[in-house]
Parts: sequence; structure tokens; C-alpha cells
Amino acid sequence: MRVNTSLPLLGDGSLDVEAWLALISRRYQGAHFALIETAAKICLHYESKQSLLMAAILSELDADHETLIAALLYEAFRNELLSMEAAQDQFGPNVLRIVKMASSLQMVQDLRQGTWAEGSQAERFRKMILAMINDVRAVLLKLAECICIMRSIKALSPKRRGLLAQEILGIYAPIANRLGIGQMKWELEDRAFACLDPDHYFDISDKLHEKRIDRERYIEQVRQSVLIRLQEAGIQAQVSGRVKHIYSIWRKMQLKSLKFEQLFDIQALRILVPNVSACYVALACVNDLWKPIPSEFRDYIISPKSNGYRSIHSIVIGPEHKKIEVQIRTYAMHEESEKGMAAHWRYKEGAARDASLESRINWLRSLLEWQKMLGTESAEFEKLGDALVDEQVYVFTPQGEVIDLPKGATPLDFAYRVHTELGHRCQGAKVNGKLVPLNSVLQTTDRVEIVVGKVAKPSRNWLNRQDKYIATQQARKKIERWFRGQEATKPSEESKGQSNKEAQVEEFEISHKKLSLHKDDIIVYGVDNLLTRAAGCCRPIMGDSIMGYITQGRGISVHRSDCKLLRTLSEVQKDRLIEIRWSESNQSRYRVDLTIFAKNRKELLKDLTYVFAQEGINIITLQTKMEQDDTLIAHALIDISNTEQMQRILAMFRQIQGVLDVKRGR
Repeated sequence: MRVNTSLPLLGDGSLDVEAWLALISRRYQGAHFALIETAAKICLHYESKQSLLMAAILSELDADHETLIAALLYEAFRNELLSMEAAQDQFGPNVLRIVKMASSLQMVQDLRQGTWAEGSQAERFRKMILAMINDVRAVLLKLAECICIMRSIKALSPKRRGLLAQEILGIYAPIANRLGIGQMKWELEDRAFACLDPDHYFDISDKLHEKRIDRERYIEQVRQSVLIRLQEAGIQAQVSGRVKHIYSIWRKMQLKSLKFEQLFDIQALRILVPNVSACYVALACVNDLWKPIPSEFRDYIISPKSNGYRSIHSIVIGPEHKKIEVQIRTYAMHEESEKGMAAHWRYKEGAARDASLESRINWLRSLLEWQKMLGTESAEFEKLGDALVDEQVYVFTPQGEVIDLPKGATPLDFAYRVHTELGHRCQGAKVNGKLVPLNSVLQTTDRVEIVVGKVAKPSRNWLNRQDKYIATQQARKKIERWFRGQEATKPSEESKGQSNKEAQVEEFEISHKKLSLHKDDIIVYGVDNLLTRAAGCCRPIMGDSIMGYITQGRGISVHRSDCKLLRTLSEVQKDRLIEIRWSESNQSRYRVDLTIFAKNRKELLKDLTYVFAQEGINIITLQTKMEQDDTLIAHALIDISNTEQMQRILAMFRQIQGVLDVKRGR
């Protein structure tokens, strides 16, 4: 699917509505075109320029008339300028359903409180969006909105631009990729990349020498040449071409550690044929046209990749001496590549296999194809929208993080999913700000907050299956394990040792009360308003990878993930570790130990203290010791802001004459 960027525009960059309507009048006719015209007039009345552009983008995707109308009315609905009831009477219930569903995606973004998710959190958020959608046309509407926003992103503040670009690159571009909407994907990725890393973007752009439209014209000429040659050989084939976009080029350079000159697939052809023997005939045809590069030939049909991927890959020197990648496979191989074990989107994203997610993605992709076949049969489309039942729900923590749970899960399941100790100390739950019974069933987009007590005290009633307090085996096993531990009457020598170790940890925390953190410095997944303190053993600072340890009555001690003390914890104590992260609003300062090794010389200490002065760092203590080999060892306790400042001063110390080594810690 492709988006045509050569839409009829006015001098100010807005859509020329009359020219656009004339352009699409051949595709949308009769009553459907009349409804589009009416919606466009409403759009013009409310000066909804973005909605007009969204509809124009979607018309180039061959979206049905209801999708176009939903786009045209989208801003008017969102700004409450138009009555939904009146619009439903005029345009039908499906238009309203598409708008509501697309608007719900914005609501989910707002629930995340503007936080940016990466890694597993970004993946859970993508899953949540896909789980909420029963009409793929709502996804198209949202993606069109994203493109409009990115085209005008320069009007926003730098901070807002950065957050939006990250969200586009991490959430919506991958969704477009998974649904096979390639042209939307590349525009979202390139515009976000240009915003986040303009230097690399323009460097690659300059090296390409040509505009994208020229590269697309070139690959289309090459595609036609191959198609004619295959027809002459009696091969019924489907040939498609693509040019690699800038973000994709940069990403491959990063992942493969390649220079731009080492890339051979900036232009590429894909040839689909009926059977395996035709693959090799097609290869011979391509080699007749252009000279292949033997060292770049790969036959994954004879030797498939470990994920089952099968195809022939070759690089040829095409017209104008440009390198072109050629992929040749059967229709069956392509189907497996796109939807099966070797799914192309999963390969590109490096994502783990998830059967439930893949089923939903394939279903949504099928809806896009069915939409083309069914045209405007909305009743049929509505039936298809109810064809898949999701097996998971996606809920928010108080901090806007996404937690995935099986369908039927309760707040107790949520608590134990976040952390064992949170479940044990659970005394109540709030869902969307309201207190609810612990056996309430959670729904996707619910915001869940656990009310905790001071001590762990699970109820045996939670284990009664008829009361349905828990739906997950994970929660059940943790509760059962707690009660088995309580029933032990005589502590073993091992448990005595664990108790002693516990006492050591607690005593250590008490001795470092001056290291308490501000309540907003640390985010604890699943719960708010817990006291946190930096552990004195490893002295974590903003930017370090961290873990939390739940102490008895003194909140959470914050340790570096590589803290030696954490490695000595028993299995029972490890249950009290909890996932935490630094807050983006963190402005605290932290005390850190530094050890500097240097060959002693005149004014060495002056040079060392000058580094601290340059960075405005407060020195708490500074102790020096001279070794027999004339090596000076300096131990400093300092106040510091974050890991970036730490790395900066470490680099400055290493540049000082005579310094042999400098490290964090004593």
C-alpha cells in the first residue's frame, strides 16, 4: 500500500479541496461521493485543515468512503464542534465507530502521562493499541493523523518535537510496518529520524544524491524491464520494487556496522513466482539483463535461515551502474515470510515470537485486503470486526507503564505481576481512581493502583476458586508459597543464616539515613508514594541501572543493578527485589566514592581538585595515601548529579598527567 505525496495543494500547503474532490470523483461515485462532499463542506466550515489532509492521504490508500468521512469529521468531533448523534443520522453508525475508536487511541496516549516507553514497555503499548482495535480503519485514521503531525512538527517546541518523534518511531511506525502499510511506515520513520538525529539524516540524504521520487522512478523502470524479460521466458510473476528510505539505511548501518558504501540494497526488486523451479528461471532472466556480483549471492531456498526464511538473494549491477538487490521466492514462501515464523516485521524489529499478537496482526492485515474486496459493504466489515477475541488485557500502572495480563485478570493478579511483595501487602485496589473489590475483572486501558499495608498479610480467601480473586497461576503459586513459609514451625540453620543476612541488610540501610531520595526521584512500578533511599553500599546515581529492595518498615532501598550486596541475597530475599527506574524529573544530587591512582608529582592534587571545581562538584572528603612505588591513591567522596557528569569527570581525570587509573567506588 502506498501514499501518494503529490496531492493538489494550495500556496499555504493546505489541500486544494476542489481539485482533490475532482481527482477522487472517478473512484468514489454516486451516493458515497455525495457523502464525502458533504463531509468536506463541514470540514471547510470548521476550518479543519488537518482533517482534510488526513482524508486525502487515506484516499491514496484506496480507503472506503466511510474512512474518508471519518477523517474529514475527525477534528470537529474531537473539538466537540459537531454533534455525534446528528452525524450518525447523516453518515451512519460506522463512521462514528471509526472516529470513537481512533479517539480512544489518543486517550491511551494521554493516560501514559507523556512518559516515553522503550523496550518491553513500547512493545506492550503497541500490543495494547492493536488489542483495542476491532476495525482496522481506525488504525489507518490514526496513522494518517501521525503523518499530518509529523509534516508540521517544526511548529512545535523542541521538547514536544522530541517526544512526538520518539513516540512515532517507537509506537506508530512499527504498527504501520506490521500491518504492511509500507509507505506510511517510511514517511513516519524518516520524518521522526530527521527530527531526532538531523546530522545523520542529512548526511545519508546527501550521499543518496537523488530525491526519493527520482529513485522510485528508476526502480520502476528496472521493474518493467524484469517483468518484460520474465514474460518473454513464459514466467507468470509478480514483480515489485522499493527504494530503501533514510532511516532504514541508517538502522542497517548501525546493526551491521557498515559504511554507506557497503550497502547493496538501497534499490531492490522482489520477484514472486508460482514454484521453486520458476525461481531459478527468474534468476537466469535477471542475470541475462545485468551482471551479478557472485560474492553477494545467497540461496536460502536450498539452505533456509534458522527461522525458516526461504528466498534467493542476489546483487546485480543495474542500469547507470547502480547496485540492485534482487529477491526471488514463491508465493508460498512470501506468505510464510510475511505472516509465518519468518515474519518480516519481526525480523526487522528483532521482536520475540508472540503467537497471540501475530494472530491479531495477520487478522488486521487481512481486514485491509478484505476492505478492498468488500468495498463499501459496512455490515460485512462490522461482522469481521468481531471475529477475533483477545486473550490478554493491557492495563496501566499509576506511572503510565503498561502491564499485560491474561483476560479475566484481577487487581490481585496485577499486584503479583508487578512484584511478589506488592501482592502480599495488597489491602485494596483502585481502578481508574475508584476503589473496587479485589476480584474485579480488569479491562484494557484500566489504570490500576494497589493500596498497600505495612506488613505482608495475604488472605487465604484469595485462594478460593469460586471467589475468583485471582486468575493467574503465577499469583496462586506465590500466595501458596507464602502460606507454606508461615506454616514452618522450626527455622532451619539456613533460615537462621538468612535472618542474619536480612539483619545485615537492614542494619546497613539504617546506617545511611542521610542518603534518602526525594519522593519523585524514583518510579516504583505498580505503586505510588513509597519512601526510597539510596543504598550506601553502591551509591547509585541518576542514570545507573538500578533495582529496589523492599526493607522492613523503611520503604525501598535503591541499589545499582550490579551491587555486590544484591548478589549475596538468598532466594527468599530475592523475592523482595522490585523493578524501579529513575524519574525523568529527577533533580537530586548523589554521593559517590571515587578512587584515583596516579604517579605522584608536584601540584598533582591541585590538578585533581581543579577538575571538581570546573564541574562545580562539592567534595565531602578527600583522603590520600602514598604507596612504596611512589603511587598516590586518592579517595574522594563527592556530590554528583548523574552518570553523564560522572563519565565526564572520569574522562577529565584520565587526561591529567600522571593519572594511571580512576574508578568509581573504593
